[in-house]
Amino acid sequence: MGSSIDVDFIKIALRAKNIISRPRREWEEIAAEQTTVKKLYFEYFIPLLFVINAAAAALQIVTQKNHARVGDWVISVILYTLTGVMLVAISSGITALFTPKRDDGLETVQRYKLIIYASTPYYLSKAFMPVLSGLADRFLFDRHSAFRPYVEHIGTPLYFLILGMPVIFTLYAVYLIYLGVPRVTGGSATRIALFVPAAALIISLAFALFMMAAAMSGP
Repeated sequence: MGSSIDVDFIKIALRAKNIISRPRREWEEIAAEQTTVKKLYFEYFIPLLFVINAAAAALQIVTQKNHARVGDWVISVILYTLTGVMLVAISSGITALFTPKRDDGLETVQRYKLIIYASTPYYLSKAFMPVLSGLADRFLFDRHSAFRPYVEHIGTPLYFLILGMPVIFTLYAVYLIYLGVPRVTGGSATRIALFVPAAALIISLAFALFMMAAAMSGP
């Protein structure tokens, strides 16, 4: 198993698709793969975050006519990626409390596999949430929109459905953790599926409050 980093965006897209569409089969393949924590970060997780954030930023320009500076987008992507890396590390540490030691000493790598791959739908939904809400504002609630006469009576329920999509994808990530524990790490699937998302939620809320405070104190 070499130590060089090989980023393949086609493989990243296939892994993201498969862990969402056929999780049981994909977890079996993931469990048997030989890799390192470094490779998991740099060959999957960080490139995935970069791509979905770059796509979300580009779509925001179209849907919301966002004219923020490129520097602001770069800072946002960096902060988002660093937060994701921190969440994965903390979640892996929490998982260690409920998983057994392995004879081959690979329990750390297996924990990172579990957290990184299971979190895929969560990050996809979080990245595209501003785009979905922007599309809703533009096509459902803009009185000049050509679509408004056709969706006038369902606009508000549809809008709340769109806002609820991150919750749905987050619950699916919890389900992926539950499926992955017996196949990848062993241990208590129920406890890991409960405590890891709870810790991630607390950290995410703390980060969001910090960013709001920083924005309010700015010029």
